[in-house]
Amino acid sequence: MITYKNYEPFIMSKTIKYQYVLFFIFLFALALLRLPSFSLFIFPNKLSTSHTLSKIVFFLTFIYFVFNKGFANIFLKKSGVFLFIAIFFASQSISILTTADILYFWKTYHNIVLSIMIFYIAFLISNKNDEKIYVIYFIVLSLILTIIAFVYFFFPNSILNSFQNFIDKDYLSAFQLDLDRSRNTLSLGQEILLPFILFRIKNLDKHSIVFLIFTLIIIFLSIVSNYRTFMLITFTILSVFFLKKNVFSQRIRRVLFLCSILFVVVSVYISSNALSISIIDRLSFLDEFNSTGSITYRISSLQKSLDLFLYSPISGIGLGNYGLFQKKTFNSMNTNAIDYSNLVLDSPHNIISQIISETGSIGLFSFVILIIYFIKLDYSFVAVSKNKYIFPYIVSSWSIFIFLLFNPSNSLPFLSWFWFIRGIISGIET
Repeated sequence: MITYKNYEPFIMSKTIKYQYVLFFIFLFALALLRLPSFSLFIFPNKLSTSHTLSKIVFFLTFIYFVFNKGFANIFLKKSGVFLFIAIFFASQSISILTTADILYFWKTYHNIVLSIMIFYIAFLISNKNDEKIYVIYFIVLSLILTIIAFVYFFFPNSILNSFQNFIDKDYLSAFQLDLDRSRNTLSLGQEILLPFILFRIKNLDKHSIVFLIFTLIIIFLSIVSNYRTFMLITFTILSVFFLKKNVFSQRIRRVLFLCSILFVVVSVYISSNALSISIIDRLSFLDEFNSTGSITYRISSLQKSLDLFLYSPISGIGLGNYGLFQKKTFNSMNTNAIDYSNLVLDSPHNIISQIISETGSIGLFSFVILIIYFIKLDYSFVAVSKNKYIFPYIVSSWSIFIFLLFNPSNSLPFLSWFWFIRGIISGIET
């Protein structure tokens, strides 16, 4: 962490204990982003929500490290990754020259700024010696999110009715619409933390059995949630762990495989009998509105993104401005559907499509270069490095990337976590 010999300027500080406190506050703020934004006071206000508090913590933590003596040294030691990030950040910033609505630009831009701040903080406080702190953090958080998601699946209306005065209006509309579409989920994203649970299943002792049970619950939730993206993420993670050598023993591999198959069957059965729209309906495209409608929207969004790219090929139409070029028609929709549609239509539901349309060829080039760098770094870890404990971080980061390929990419809860875990990986590598 901050006290390593690699960061000697921090060791000299007389306020080292406050840096530890700041570190844990930072982790707590990140955990808040995994929960729906809620009001911190009795009367809801956009400026007094949990997510706003998290943003303030990120900004103040970043400012603290910027003015610390170790700032220049970090850039010198790791000029490669920060050079690519600087180029990416510049490509996003330059799109302001062609933006039509500065407020829409700022809504997306400030999330990117905060995400890069999070990367820098995570990079700075990451080290091989501190892996236990992160492992405990990820596991505890994943277990908490899984329990919340599990309880919510069985009692969604009771929970929403109890907390409707505190949950942010935009989130509440989305959750209520999801219930109308047989999606009993809060989209907490416990699936992206599954690698850290799987990595702890070493044998069939009591701890591994607990982790196995939570793995099976996550499989269950990914299916009954009726979110194809979460199911794709879950089974992609499981496949990667099964294919990776030396992660599981043969015995653990067999037990996990058989238990997973059993829970898939049980989950599909429950989904088909307890929900009006099942995961089978979603995968077989039997439900026009919930299945083919969302796929048709993504295809048309890709075409729209390409049209906007041709309209402004250099720097795009400006960050966050994609929604201005979308026709928003709400025929016979209820209030929740209209509120939700106003949000989702502001994004093409694909990070590449969004970058192409909003930041043009400059943004696409910088993004591709950055992703290639991350892939090269991960390959060096997996193929060369003896630090096998970095593997769940790598899998987790790319599971978030999968989410960003099929969902709005300007959302801070998932975007920030991608940069957070990438920051840890880059920091541990030094």
